[in-house]
Amino acid sequence: MKLSNVFKSGCKYNGVHYEGENKVVKWIPTDSEEAFHNALKEDPTNPSLLHYLKNPITYKLNNYGFRTPVDFVDGIEGNVFLGCSHTFGIGNYLENTWSWKLNEYIGGNFLNLGVSGTGIGTGFRLLYGLKEMIRPKNVFLYFPHSYRFEYYISDPPEWRSAAINAMYFPPLLLERNNMEMYYHLHFNAIKTLCAELDVPLYAAEPFDFTKHKPKHKVFPDRARDTHFGPYGHISVFEKYKQLYDHKIEPSPDPYLS
Repeated sequence: MKLSNVFKSGCKYNGVHYEGENKVVKWIPTDSEEAFHNALKEDPTNPSLLHYLKNPITYKLNNYGFRTPVDFVDGIEGNVFLGCSHTFGIGNYLENTWSWKLNEYIGGNFLNLGVSGTGIGTGFRLLYGLKEMIRPKNVFLYFPHSYRFEYYISDPPEWRSAAINAMYFPPLLLERNNMEMYYHLHFNAIKTLCAELDVPLYAAEPFDFTKHKPKHKVFPDRARDTHFGPYGHISVFEKYKQLYDHKIEPSPDPYLS
């Protein structure tokens, strides 16, 4: 099986051209400069927005184009995080994301494989494609948007993702039963791969983090864009911390149960 494209980062994804290895970028959709200044116009005295204005977020991408300070080299060990924009941390400082907080709690290298706009198929592709290079100590899976289908096109060469409500795709691909089967297959593929690698897998069942407020005040209290902010990330962190502390294995399909 030819794997020449199987583990490409995805920083060129869905036609978005913010890809780049070993780069620092200031904006990433949906966290765009235009959207941010529009938000400032609507709420010019918002303390969090003013904070971001004075202290801009930057997205530092490693040698494979992932948002993590650790370069991927042969044999590197660490905690692997699979997910979408919430794991990548769009609209938030990296230190405010759930994945960074959890890695700081556990210790070890932070191997963040989060790619914006993706679903579980991307998570399996990346974990499988990088399994000869990285040595996971733990794998944390967080794809709250379960109905996303990934596919590859060669011209231009990039991965793309379709959601269940994407009307411009054939109904056969995006019919709910087919999407559930797609999720089921990839979840179990990740679970099997983790078992083969003798690595614990943690995946939370759906939960409403909006009902949770940290005991202490958080600032900034919102993301720079429309993604959930530090409060939400603390809630997700605490959920996965509980799973990790008690070594709770995931249900067969946590997002479909």
